[in-house]
Amino acid sequence: MKINGYPELTSLTDEDLILGWDAETGTTRKIKVSTIKTYCAGSVAQNTFTYSSNGDANGIFYWLGTYGTGSGWLNPYTAGLVGITGSSYYDGSASNSDVSQLVNRVDGNGFASQNIANSWLKIDLKQRKLKPSYYSIRARQFNANLIKNWKFQGSNDDSNWTDLDSKTNQSVVASQWFSLSVTSSTFYRLFRILQMGVSSSSDNILTLGEIELYGTLQGGF
Repeated sequence: MKINGYPELTSLTDEDLILGWDAETGTTRKIKVSTIKTYCAGSVAQNTFTYSSNGDANGIFYWLGTYGTGSGWLNPYTAGLVGITGSSYYDGSASNSDVSQLVNRVDGNGFASQNIANSWLKIDLKQRKLKPSYYSIRARQFNANLIKNWKFQGSNDDSNWTDLDSKTNQSVVASQWFSLSVTSSTFYRLFRILQMGVSSSSDNILTLGEIELYGTLQGGF
């Protein structure tokens, strides 16, 4: 896309050059796009969130719920600070598969999809991005259709997804936590749990009780 005939910065590669004007010397200078991106990234507020234990108060959803203060708390989904959507909902109604429960810090039944292969649950950090180091997911309280096979993925455009972790045929019981480390050099706005095999009930219903993310977060309040 071009604005007034000029390309957007996001359409350029890191090796492209931009011609800039040095007002002090009255000369032009060539600047790599990668240099500009690094400078801009350095000016964005960053906070690091380190996993300690299952259900701890160290994750980004807990922090967002305190509006960055570390005290007081509101559900970050109902407060509009994060978006959570499913590929489908168990009875076709989002209101009856309450995704807000996934970040309410209470052991419950959370989200359930329809019986469709490759079902997913997506987190949108909106104006923020996370370079993940850890993620925690919790099986729902009801002992059926528990997650056993999945990929944890990141994206910035909702089309191209990067696999950050993958688990196959995990042993699972109701309310069980899976807290897992990941390695990434990229900040992502979107994250997804993609079910890649059958559940504990040998069907394709994806269920989750809770989720939390950790790492370095760009963007504050």
